[in-house]
Amino acid sequence: PCTPAGIFRSAPLPGTQGQDPGFDPLAVLVETAHAQGLTLEAWINPYRLQANGTPAELCAQSPALLHPNWVKHTATGLYLDPASIKVQQYLADSIRELCTNYAIDGIHFDDYFYPTTAPDFDADSYAASGSTISLADWRRQNVNDLMRACYAAAHAFNVRFGVSPQGTLSAAATANTAMPRSGWPSQAIVIIDPAADWGLNYRKNGSDALSLGRLAAEWLSLPRTESVQLAFGLGAYRIGDGDEGDTSGPGTEWCTGHALATQATTLRSLGASGAALYRYAFLFANTLYPTLAEQEIAALREVWG
Repeated sequence: PCTPAGIFRSAPLPGTQGQDPGFDPLAVLVETAHAQGLTLEAWINPYRLQANGTPAELCAQSPALLHPNWVKHTATGLYLDPASIKVQQYLADSIRELCTNYAIDGIHFDDYFYPTTAPDFDADSYAASGSTISLADWRRQNVNDLMRACYAAAHAFNVRFGVSPQGTLSAAATANTAMPRSGWPSQAIVIIDPAADWGLNYRKNGSDALSLGRLAAEWLSLPRTESVQLAFGLGAYRIGDGDEGDTSGPGTEWCTGHALATQATTLRSLGASGAALYRYAFLFANTLYPTLAEQEIAALREVWG
C-alpha cells in the first residue's frame, strides 16, 4: 500500500504502478502462508525504481518523482542512490513499516549491491563526500551502512534479515562492490544468489570453478558466527534443460529426477544451513513436465520431509 514511509504498489499485479488492485496482496500472502504452516519473507529489491522500461509510467508516489535528488540513472533504468543517507533512512523506515503492518517472518534483500561498476554512476556523490578512500571501498562502505541500518530495523521486530549476494566470491567482493563478510551484523542471514545456481558438477571450458559444489565449499570456508545461516539457491529452472554452456553434456545432471534433492543433500553434508528453490513454479514449467517435476518433488520430500 501507499503509506507515509513510501512503500508503493508495484506495476505487475494491477498492471499500473500505484493502482489499487482492490485488496492487500501482502496481507493475503501472509495469512495464507501462515494458515498452511509456512513462513513468509518480504522480498525487496532496494534500489531499483525502473528497469528496462518497466514500469512504463511511474506513479505519483515513486521516489523518482518525489525525491529526484535521491535517484541515479543508468542505461537500463533508475536506481536509488546507495550513497544517500536519506535513501538509507527511507529503506530502513520502509522495513519498519512492513514489520509494523504485516506479520512477516523475514526481510530478504536481492540486488542490494550497486547496479553498475561504471565510475560515472556516482562520481558526483563520491566527490562531494570528500572521502579519501577509493571509489570501490567507498561504495562498499555505503552498502555496509545500509545493511546495518536495515538489519537493525528488522531485528527490532525480531524479524529475520537476509541478502542474496552474487554466487561467486569474486563477484560478491569485487564486481558488485559489496561483500557480506566485512562490517555486516553477525546475525544476518546470507543466502547465495539464485542466479548462480549451476549443477554440482558443472564444467565450462574444462573448469569446475562455477559448479555448485565448488562455490558452496568456498562460501562455507568463510569465517562466520554460529548465528549466521548460509543457505544456497538451487536452479529449479534448469530441470530438464541443463546448465548453460555445459560442455560435459547439457541436461545430464538435470534429467535424473533427483537433481535438486542430491544438491540439497550434498549442501547439508558440506555444512550449509539450507537451500532455496529458484523458483517453485519452474518445477512445473520444465520441458519434461509432468514426469520430471513429479520425480524431483518426490525426491525433495524424502530429503526435506
